[in-house]
Amino acid sequence: MLGAGAPTAATAADARAVPAAQAVVAPTSGWSVSMYADDDSWSGESVAWSPADGDLQVAWEDDVLVLTATDPSHAGRLEFAAPRGESLTVGSYRDAEEAYFRFGHHPGAALALDHLACGRVAGDFVVHELAPDLSRVRITYDLSCEAYAGRVFGDVVVGGPAGGALTAAPHLVSWPTQDPGTLAAVVPVRLDNTGPAPATVALAVRGEDFAADARGCGLLAPGEGCIVEVSFRPVAVGPRSGELVASVAGDQVVLPLRGTGRAGVTGLRVDTAAGSTVVTPADATFVARGSSSTVSVSAQRGDDVWSVVLVAPAGELVLPGRTFTGLRELVAPLRFPRVSTRVPAIEGCMPEGGRVTVHEARYSPRDELEAVSMTLSQRCAHNGPVGMFQATFSWQASGAAPDPDPVVPWESDPVRDLRAHATIGSASLTWTPPEALGRVGSGMEGTVRVREDGPPPEAPGEGRGFEALDDHARLDGLRPGHDYGVSVFALPRVGPTPPPASVTLRGTELRVSLARRPAGVLRDGGASAQRVRGRLVAVDGRSVGRRPLVVEVVRRSGGVEEIAVRTTPSGRFERSVRAAVAVRVVFAGQSLLLGSVTRVRPTGGEGRR
Repeated sequence: MLGAGAPTAATAADARAVPAAQAVVAPTSGWSVSMYADDDSWSGESVAWSPADGDLQVAWEDDVLVLTATDPSHAGRLEFAAPRGESLTVGSYRDAEEAYFRFGHHPGAALALDHLACGRVAGDFVVHELAPDLSRVRITYDLSCEAYAGRVFGDVVVGGPAGGALTAAPHLVSWPTQDPGTLAAVVPVRLDNTGPAPATVALAVRGEDFAADARGCGLLAPGEGCIVEVSFRPVAVGPRSGELVASVAGDQVVLPLRGTGRAGVTGLRVDTAAGSTVVTPADATFVARGSSSTVSVSAQRGDDVWSVVLVAPAGELVLPGRTFTGLRELVAPLRFPRVSTRVPAIEGCMPEGGRVTVHEARYSPRDELEAVSMTLSQRCAHNGPVGMFQATFSWQASGAAPDPDPVVPWESDPVRDLRAHATIGSASLTWTPPEALGRVGSGMEGTVRVREDGPPPEAPGEGRGFEALDDHARLDGLRPGHDYGVSVFALPRVGPTPPPASVTLRGTELRVSLARRPAGVLRDGGASAQRVRGRLVAVDGRSVGRRPLVVEVVRRSGGVEEIAVRTTPSGRFERSVRAAVAVRVVFAGQSLLLGSVTRVRPTGGEGRR
C-alpha cells in the first residue's frame, strides 16, 4: 500500500467523471454493502445489506462518494473521498480523516449506522473498481472511530452477479490485517432463497484460515433467509484467501474470503512496582499511527488501555538506535522530547524524567509508520512510588524488543531532621518527610510510635501510636520523670518501610531541699525566711546546667509569688524565700535533651517528683 492519497494504480479510464446533475444511482440487483464491527468498536453491531430486502443509493456529493443502504432494520451511510484536489480512483488510501473536514494529503471517509455517526474517523480503504457512471463499484475499508479501540470494516459491491435462486450478502468478505493465530471479528453473511420453491442449503468452506457456522441454515422457504457466521484466523503471514460455497438444487453462490496475516511482532509488556503485565494481539486490539517525528502505539483489552505517544524534539526524528532522555509532557517546549503514556495501574501520569530507546522504526515513502519497537522507562509526577514503570511497545516489528529491566522495588527515604521540643508533660515533634510523603496520590502516610522507659520502637506496630500530620505531631500525656523512646515512620503503600527517625526524650527531676531556721514555723510577714536549694539532673544522673527554674511560693492568703532562678553550670540552684504554706520548684524551659519535666513540691528534706 502506498501512502495517503497515493493510489496503487490509476489510468485515465479509472478516473471518475462526476455527472453534471449529480445523478443518484439506485441499483436493484447485484449489489451488497457490509459494515462489520469488533466488540469494542464504535457501533458494536455488524450489518449487511442486499437486494433481498434492502435498497441502495450511490451518488457523488461534490467530490465525496456517498453510499446509503437501508432495510427494514437498519440504515447505513458510507463516504469515501480522495485528498482535496484529487479524484477518487482505483488504489489504496491510508490515514483517512473525516471526509468533509480532511486536509493536506489525507483522504476522507465517514460512517453512520442508524442515528449513530462515527465522529472522527481514522483508517484505510481500497478502491478496487470504480466506473465513471457508478454502475460498477468495489471498495473495502478498515476504519475506526475516535475514543473506540475496535475496528469497523466491510465491503461495497455494485455491479456484481445478479444471483439466481440463492443470493448472498455481502458478495465478498475482506478482513483487515490480523495477527497469525488470533481470531478476527466474526462476520455474519446472509443467504436468501429468492427462488419460487423451498430449498435446502449446503455449505462448504475452502481455505484453512476460514471457518463457518451455519446452524440456522437448512431448509429455506421462498423468501426466507438465514445467517452464516464466518470467521478468519490466519495460520501464517501474508495474503490469505478462501471461499464460502453455498449450494441449492441447480444453483450455487461462491463468496470470496480474503484476509492478511500480519507480519512482525506486536505486543507490549509493562513492569511496575506491583508486578508485570503482558499484552498480546490474542487478547487485545493494537493500533499504531504516526510519522518519523511522532509515534503513537496503543492497546485495549476490555476497559484497560495502554498507550504511548512519543514526540521527538524539534529538528530530530524517531529513528532506530535513538535514545531520548529527560521526557516532558506534550505541552512542554518543542526543544524537549515529549511523551504521553497511559497505564491502567497508574492514574494521570505526568512525565517527570525518564527515557525512551527506539530499537526499530520503519516508515513508508510518505513518512507513515509501518513498524516500531521501543523501550520506555518512566516516572510520573504526583504519583509517588506507584508512578514508576518500565515498558516495551512493539508493533509489526521484525523482532521482539528486549524486555525492560525489572522495576527495582521502590524504597522510600526515611524521615529526616527529627526534632523534639519538650514542655511539661508533653512534647512537640517536627521532621522533614520523604520527598513523596504528602503528595496527592503518593500512597504514603506517617506514624509516630512511643515507648515509655524503653528504647525507641523499631517497627510501626511497637509502642503507643500518636497521630502524625505531614511533618509534625504533638505528644500529650507523658509522665514526668520518665524516659520516652520516640520513632517516626514513613509508611509507603509500595515497597518496604524505611528505618524510622528516632529520639529519646529524657525525663527530668528536681532534687530540692528546704532549709529552715530552728525557731520553727515562720509566719507571714515575719523576717525569717526559708532557703530553697537543689539540683536539676537528667534521669541518667547528669547535671543540667544553665536552665531556667521557677520557684512558686504559695502564701497563706492564697496569693502565689513566682521567682525566677537559673541553674549553675553544675545544675545547682539556691534561693531564699519568705515563709509560706508551700514552695514548689518548676523547670520552666524547653530542651532537646529534656523531655517530660517534673514539678516538685518539697515537704522538707530532699525530695523528688
